[in-house]
Amino acid sequence: MKHLLLSAYLAALFCLSAPAYASIPPPTPAPVVSFAGGDGSSLAKAVVILGATESTGVHAEYVWLGQHYPGWKGTNQSLLNQDGKVYDVMDFTLPDGSTHTVYFDITDYFGKM
Repeated sequence: MKHLLLSAYLAALFCLSAPAYASIPPPTPAPVVSFAGGDGSSLAKAVVILGATESTGVHAEYVWLGQHYPGWKGTNQSLLNQDGKVYDVMDFTLPDGSTHTVYFDITDYFGKM
């Protein structure tokens, strides 16, 4: 009987002191990054990164490069402003020794915190 009363007391105490979880708003979902544009072989065919942030944009570039150029190793990364757009220019080599350049249009998120 003692245990039953103690259990009932603890249950009531927990219910009275439990936080109101229903009043806490759900977390904001992480932005979904997507790619548009071309194959990145030139400014006119730049890979457009959409939905990224300053902190996720470069990672998105690396993901895209890994999907399209497995084994890539970066040699240079530079920023280019042209015709009101901002581009990240990635120079890299592949395991076979070939060198490549890919242009990413980062206008959607660059400089916007």
